[in-house]
Amino acid sequence: MADEKIFIIPFRKEFLKVPRYKRSQKAVSALRTYLKRYMKAEEVKIGFHLNKEIHKHGRKNPPIKIRVKAIKEDNIVKTELPEFPFQEEKKEEKKSKLQTLKEKVLAKEEPKTEKQKEIKEEEKILEEKGLQHKKEKHPEKFLVTKEEDELQREKMIVTKTQKPIHEKKK
Repeated sequence: MADEKIFIIPFRKEFLKVPRYKRSQKAVSALRTYLKRYMKAEEVKIGFHLNKEIHKHGRKNPPIKIRVKAIKEDNIVKTELPEFPFQEEKKEEKKSKLQTLKEKVLAKEEPKTEKQKEIKEEEKILEEKGLQHKKEKHPEKFLVTKEEDELQREKMIVTKTQKPIHEKKK
């Protein structure tokens, strides 16, 4: 059977022992130790509204004392502000970096507008025929076979590697 009690928990004595930036963190740990001691339990779960109340003024300035309702079920104590029913804070599962990178890449590959979708469909049709776009602005004017495109690229490479006509004299 669930055992229910209301406590007023003092934080000031505890959080004055730590630096200012760790005060709310110390208040939460003091809450846990207090309830473990007086409710004789091994685990304490803090409710959503209680956590928000402790951190309301930031991590440097928690409340001096707080009134909480504690419910003991089995060996677990659930705490919350007396006005609210117990509700745990929802934690999102962290995705690995690899999964997020895959999602980003897939999102980039998917066309966003209707025009981009049409261009992708055209590219697929041209690939089946063995053609490809030479320029993006007016694709219908610059249709070339892949072989012709490779020949043009080879010519460009050869001209870039050759020495310029007008060399500087030493």
